[in-house]
Amino acid sequence: MTAFYTNFIAMGNKVLVRGYDNGQQFKRRIRYKPTLYLPAPGKSDWQTLYGRYVEPMAFESMREAKDFVKQYKEVENFEIFGSTEWAYNYINEAYSGTIDWARDLLRVVDLDIETTAHNGFPYPHICNDMVNAITIGYQDRYMTWGLGEYETQHKDERYVQCKDERELLARFLDVWEKIQADIVTGWNIEFFDIPYLVNRITKILGETADNRLSPWKIIWDRTVKNRFGEQIAFDLVGIAILDYMQLYKKFRLIPQESYSLDHICHFELKEKKLDYSEYDNLTALAKENHQLFIEYNIKDVRLIRRLDDKLKMIDMVLALSYITKVNYNDAFTQLRMWDTIINNRLLDKKIVVPSKKAFMKRQAYEGAYVKDPKVGMHNWVVSFDLTSLYPHLMMQYNISPEMLVETECSDLRTEDILNGATNTTEWALAGNGHYFRRDRQGILPEIVEGMFTERNRYKNKMLAAQKEKEQSTDPDVRSVIDAKISKFNILQGTFKVVLNSCYGAIGAPWFRFFDVRTAEAVTLSGQLSIKWVEKAINEYLNNMMKSDDVDYCIYMDTDSVYVSLDALIRRVFKDQIAL
Repeated sequence: MTAFYTNFIAMGNKVLVRGYDNGQQFKRRIRYKPTLYLPAPGKSDWQTLYGRYVEPMAFESMREAKDFVKQYKEVENFEIFGSTEWAYNYINEAYSGTIDWARDLLRVVDLDIETTAHNGFPYPHICNDMVNAITIGYQDRYMTWGLGEYETQHKDERYVQCKDERELLARFLDVWEKIQADIVTGWNIEFFDIPYLVNRITKILGETADNRLSPWKIIWDRTVKNRFGEQIAFDLVGIAILDYMQLYKKFRLIPQESYSLDHICHFELKEKKLDYSEYDNLTALAKENHQLFIEYNIKDVRLIRRLDDKLKMIDMVLALSYITKVNYNDAFTQLRMWDTIINNRLLDKKIVVPSKKAFMKRQAYEGAYVKDPKVGMHNWVVSFDLTSLYPHLMMQYNISPEMLVETECSDLRTEDILNGATNTTEWALAGNGHYFRRDRQGILPEIVEGMFTERNRYKNKMLAAQKEKEQSTDPDVRSVIDAKISKFNILQGTFKVVLNSCYGAIGAPWFRFFDVRTAEAVTLSGQLSIKWVEKAINEYLNNMMKSDDVDYCIYMDTDSVYVSLDALIRRVFKDQIAL
């Protein structure tokens, strides 16, 4: 039967886990006994990534293991191996193999709050303005708490009129606790709705009342630095806060002039937020036309639901999380995903990871190649793209931390290789002059290759389902097939996201396996590939056109070449068409 987690976190000596088992929601405190690994005096069943024998050392508690690491941290030549991310280790052990998760069981809540704004923008850390409306969307219903009269407009709405803000917040919390949400989403909720609710509930209902927002009765605050400076966010421990604005920015990859909900909904849904322009502001709207004010609040929540019905970003986060065995929020962080993927894969082979290094300052290394565009109008432009360039380079050159040949480095660089210089060896020579062993496949190329296989499998299933749909005229059958198409599309897209995030992880100094030589081997091999494409295209076209060293490539960027075929078209079709 279906058993899967929805959230987990290490706290003290226990892992706090929420999830579903046989269709029932559960909440458990697991006393986890971790294992670390020390150098073995002789042969052992366990090895490090670099082939050194180690032996397991079991601990009675996470605190005991943590104290052990701390005790020997400064001891010279005393090495400890294995991941210290205890909660992730537990999840890998408890949910081995493929996790069979069920989307229909999950309790996903869409949230939007409104506040008065008597003194300018209602900043969450100040929260002097009262909350005068809250709407949540849950399952197929919408529930709203407000301070004035409202006549419901749809059968799926329920409205609760409250006498004051205290009652509004208290009655909202009563329902919130009954729902026991797994995920809460909304537009910009991470930095507005959630922190405003937490701070306002504390101010109005008392110091500990905000804990009711968490199923574990625990709320943590954290400081986030972004383009707005430092902002305070809150974690409702046990619930994933999936800010839909952040999801959109990360996964949609279509630059927008604005990331307001109004603009995005107009772009994606051809629909906008409710217009209240005849009123001075929302505070005036709430006072002068409370009916329209609540309609405005409810529609914002409906728009979020419609966005996800179209984009399926929450489903993508779920697929990402269960493929990589991380928390839902970790889908935003490529380092956590890849650290967990590699650790779990190696443990299956009885191989353990090294301890995390101390934070390394960012080391400058050469990145992707971008050719300055030829300015002006160009006709008959075509583009050539290299599919998933960086993951393919990892497979081609066997780029992986344990495959790096430490003692050898060639003087050859990309330009030398492009000009025909060679260096015969049993190793793979990357674009930065470093060698990688080829006697066996490295862990990164192995994982990447496996994910490509899975992505292609789901992509082929999606294409087959699309063909099946075209051959059917039965509406019910087509509806079932549509669900299959959507599922397979999400899965193939999910593997694409994970694959494309791999380089971002290995190129980050916070990554457990960061090595500037490995990171640069990818980028400079990418330069070599794209410049080779440019060279081959120009040689081919110059030969065809009988021209002398004409550069037909008008622009290049990382994995794409843009070529002007204007001269070729004019020559071939000069008698057939007027250009």
